[in-house]
Amino acid sequence: MPATVSHQQSLLRSLLKGGVGCSLFNQLGLGRLGGFKDFDILYQGFCRAVPVQGPRVFMESLAKMLPQQGLAPLQVLQSSGLVSKGKPLAATLWRGVPLPVGPAALRDHLFVEEDLRRKLMMQGVPVRGSFFYLYEQEVSKLDAAVGQPLPVPLRGWHDLVDTMGGGRLSFLPWKKRQSLPHAASLPRGGSRWQWFNAMHDVLKANGKDVDVLVCNPRTLIDFGLYVSQQAGRFVALRELLPNLKVLALNHYDIGLQRTELGYLLHGLPQVRWIQWMYNPLGVQAWQEDVNIRQRLTMRMDGQMFYEFVPVQDIDAAGRFARSYRRFYAGQLEPGQEYCVIVNSLSGLLGVSTGMVVRVMSVDPLQVVAKGPVVRLNGLGEGLREDALLEALANINSALNGQGLFVREALMGHHIADRQPMWVLEVSRPLNELAPAVLESVAKRLHAELDLRAEGYRSSYRSAAFRPPQVYFVPMGTFAAAFASVPEFSQFDHSPDASLCRKVLAAAWENQMYEAV
Repeated sequence: MPATVSHQQSLLRSLLKGGVGCSLFNQLGLGRLGGFKDFDILYQGFCRAVPVQGPRVFMESLAKMLPQQGLAPLQVLQSSGLVSKGKPLAATLWRGVPLPVGPAALRDHLFVEEDLRRKLMMQGVPVRGSFFYLYEQEVSKLDAAVGQPLPVPLRGWHDLVDTMGGGRLSFLPWKKRQSLPHAASLPRGGSRWQWFNAMHDVLKANGKDVDVLVCNPRTLIDFGLYVSQQAGRFVALRELLPNLKVLALNHYDIGLQRTELGYLLHGLPQVRWIQWMYNPLGVQAWQEDVNIRQRLTMRMDGQMFYEFVPVQDIDAAGRFARSYRRFYAGQLEPGQEYCVIVNSLSGLLGVSTGMVVRVMSVDPLQVVAKGPVVRLNGLGEGLREDALLEALANINSALNGQGLFVREALMGHHIADRQPMWVLEVSRPLNELAPAVLESVAKRLHAELDLRAEGYRSSYRSAAFRPPQVYFVPMGTFAAAFASVPEFSQFDHSPDASLCRKVLAAAWENQMYEAV
């Protein structure tokens, strides 16, 4: 039996054993499964007992188990013995939903961090300095103060990891963790720009000691713009991180940001780019080989029992078919795409990540991350976000010689008018750009999507919607429109393109072209 499969089977048995007596396990009738020696029979019983749900619905189902109704998710997690023996270590936010976190999930993160350091050293990348985590403010002062003090506090993921790894690593007791910033030195509350200012202060004091920068690509770009605005000139990363060796990006695709990241990294030609995807659900997927991009290893011997639902069994809105299939690591087929489901020692059972992966190998389990499972489909477009980003990356490559690139994109539609509405933020003022260039970008985007997305192609050719209207806005518009919501989908799923209109309202100028 492959090691991947053996680890996952043992983990599910441990998860079932550890949950004996807690309310969630009793409600689902999982206690009886521990007696099955045949794992396939055990797993079939687990699938029948545990429904697959999104994080918000999962927390709502927990709330219904309590005698006192109407409790907020954070209050629900204060109940002892609800999702695990005792209480969770803390709660942390994932897309606005408080979820339980246990020590095992944090140890997984620390394990991957140290494994990355070791693998990089083995491949000739001398990572001896600190990891620096550049991240968005995860818990505002208001969020953290509600109902405090609480036995199960609301804390940010990076705050919890920093606390867990503040001393010597539990699995490497002879080794002290090297990471920045320390959560205690960062502010609670305030604006995004105040948060960036605090991060900047840490880098000014410690930047020369940082070898690995871990961040979301959009966060890094916005941080770089903030620093440059404060300095009154363009500030490249080499001024803050002169010894940077590795840029670890927490995102499934950097095609849209690649050009701008290249500007930020000017003067640091030795920096290696890798992917490390993680989130508060406990998912850990990282690039072990610096020379093979888009090949992520998923940890199978940690605290997470992974399940996978084929994308064919999920509709455009992310809803599962009535008889959806459900597999664990030992049942996967290389080359197929699945939505990742998590079950963890933190108390999560059957929680959908909403993330699609394509399986490349089973032992070890290595995948290509393909982005969100939910598609833009109000007019039958059936657009996947990864297809959009690939199209925009091709457009930026074509624009390379013109000193222009697309920085941001938001795709929406007005369903009643059968009118797609797309908003593209470009890197230069609109008055410096020839109308023919912008028109060619609009038409190229339509052509790319017509080529890549069968649903889009068939719906357009059957006149299900009108020719898309493509609005161009200048640099900085998206940041102005979403100052308090730095992370958003590339799709506006509202029926009247309300988010697209919000961006246009924040723009001091815009130009519109039909894409056909």
